[in-house]
Amino acid sequence: MSAEATIECSGTCCARVVSWNLLAPSYCSGSFFKDVDPEALRWPRRAMQIKTVLHALAPTILCLQEIELDRPLEELGLSLGFALGSVQRPKRANGLDRKDGCLIAWQREAFTLVRQQPLYYDDFPPPQTCQQEDGNPSGHVALLVELQPTDAPAGWTVLVATTHLAWNDTREDLRTHQAFVLLNTLLTYQNEYTIICGDFNMTPQSPTHSLVSQYFYSAYQDLERQFGDAGAVTTTNALARDGQGFAEIIDYCWIRSSGGYWDAWKGHQGPWVQRRLPLPSRAWLRSFYGTAPQSPLPTLLASGRWPSDHFPIAVDVVFWTDTG
Repeated sequence: MSAEATIECSGTCCARVVSWNLLAPSYCSGSFFKDVDPEALRWPRRAMQIKTVLHALAPTILCLQEIELDRPLEELGLSLGFALGSVQRPKRANGLDRKDGCLIAWQREAFTLVRQQPLYYDDFPPPQTCQQEDGNPSGHVALLVELQPTDAPAGWTVLVATTHLAWNDTREDLRTHQAFVLLNTLLTYQNEYTIICGDFNMTPQSPTHSLVSQYFYSAYQDLERQFGDAGAVTTTNALARDGQGFAEIIDYCWIRSSGGYWDAWKGHQGPWVQRRLPLPSRAWLRSFYGTAPQSPLPTLLASGRWPSDHFPIAVDVVFWTDTG
């Protein structure tokens, strides 16, 4: 995928959709990242690195998770040419703020906002079996924006959602509940042109993944079927799982599974994936970091050359092909 300021798709309506968990500064604690140089965790340094990556990826639509909304967006280069919507995570049960949230930004020249909807999963209490051990709400959120392409007729829209679901291996049931709430909300729009991006904290073999797959297909679904060192990853943490390490795909771009159809005005219908940003395999990362075969892969931040514990995902999505 080339990193150009715009996508040239003759006779089509398309967009480059980028999603990234930035790792909020409030979570950059030495207790969570004991294997990372504290200098590499400093926000001014990471913000400059993030800005460089986003500029290279040149998104038309950008979905961010773990972004602290009280910080100036100019730090990330998002002030010029972009409109945006955001949702802040609610306060904790003890009254302390959660500083991060989710954000969707889009190029003003490409899309106009029709409406937006924040989604607070705590407003939809899960079954009792899903409750956390301490009984406190999880505070996870999603954001939906309905956008009209500037060259589309009135009433024709694209629906984009981003979310950050509950983490931890023991909370799969809560993740599945949150995904169910998100899907139910999205399906009420009855919009075939729907895209979901975000940090789902689920692996491709999980029940939550199976649920979402009933309605959407993943832009990286072929890579999600690869295992071992050949398998791709979007995040690593060397100290997770009691030092055994964690390196998996947990970030996704989901496209509505409409199967495509024909429209006399727009021709062949999507949405469908034209191109995508490659994801590194475990073998490639092991070679890059010089990690021994049986050792956990280093946390992505550890070298100081990468600003987050997640890689971004980026997909060029075609919404329609013009018959003319």
